[in-house]
Parts: sequence; C-alpha cells; structure tokens
Amino acid sequence: MSKNNKKVVKSNTVLTAPNSKRLIAYLIDQVIIFVATGIIMALLGITELSASSIPSLFAIVVLVLAYRILVPIFVFKGENSGQTLGKRIMGIKVIHTNGTQVTLLGLSIRSVFAMILEGFDYFAVISLYNAIGFLGFPQIIFLLYMNIFVGLVSIVIMVIRPSHQMLHDYVANTVTILVKQ
Repeated sequence: MSKNNKKVVKSNTVLTAPNSKRLIAYLIDQVIIFVATGIIMALLGITELSASSIPSLFAIVVLVLAYRILVPIFVFKGENSGQTLGKRIMGIKVIHTNGTQVTLLGLSIRSVFAMILEGFDYFAVISLYNAIGFLGFPQIIFLLYMNIFVGLVSIVIMVIRPSHQMLHDYVANTVTILVKQ
C-alpha cells in the first residue's frame, strides 16, 4: 500500500480503504438495495408511483437506512462490525476516527447525512423525494441538484485527502479502513 492511504487513528497508523474498494463496496450495496427494493415493490404490487404509494416509498427509505445502520451493528458483530455486505466482500469496514468500533449513533449520523445531503443511496433518495412530492411539495426535486453538487464535492474530498474520508465521514467522525492491517 502506498503511504497515501494511511490515517492516524488513536495513535496507531492504520491503512484506510482505497477509493477503488470503497466504490466497489458501494456498488455491491446498491445492487443489494436495488434487488430488495424491487422485491418489496413487487410484493406490494407497485407498478407505478402515485400518491397511494407514499407509505411504500417511505418503507424503502427505512429499508435502506436499516441496511446501512443495523446490518453493520447487529449482523456483522465484533471485529466485523462496521461492515455492510459490500464492505465485507471488499475487506473494509467503518470505525470511529478515535479507533473504536463504530456505534449505532455514528452509523446513523453517517448514513442519514450520506443519503439526504450527498444523495448516495439513490433508491432511498428517489423514494423520499417522490413521497414528499406526492405530499404536495413538488419543489423538493430541486434538492436533487444539491445532492449532485454536495456528492461531487464529497467525492473530490475523498480523492484528494490521504484519509479518503468523505463529508459523511467527517460529520460522523468515521473512517473506512482495511480489515486486514
């Protein structure tokens, strides 16, 4: 590993996850979320979005947040905590910048910020904005432009910073590291 992906965490030097591993883990998680979303919509008989699908759209948001927050804490426990399935496959995990295992609160802050402000959980963001739009606030779609801008800024920060942290990592005081150091 190059010295560009090192981060001092609790007076230890650890290898942070390379951007390529983070991207592949993200894509794996998006496929999992897409399949789960499709299954839920099929089971609920949703073939087109309308005002009657608002509860289902909010259910998708809850499902995505549950996957991002609960799986890394309650499914992958102990040394494997901080991993979604994509992160586990790629051999990376999220920890707090002080070196401790990531907490429920830390993952909650990280996930909500990544979803709402950066727009990184595409299916949840689209579901949320559609539901809010059906509730009578169509101007919410302009937040998608904010998501694109903030998301791009976050990606640039990840690429140029040696810690590979994104905005949601800075907000939640987290860092994504390689599992095998």
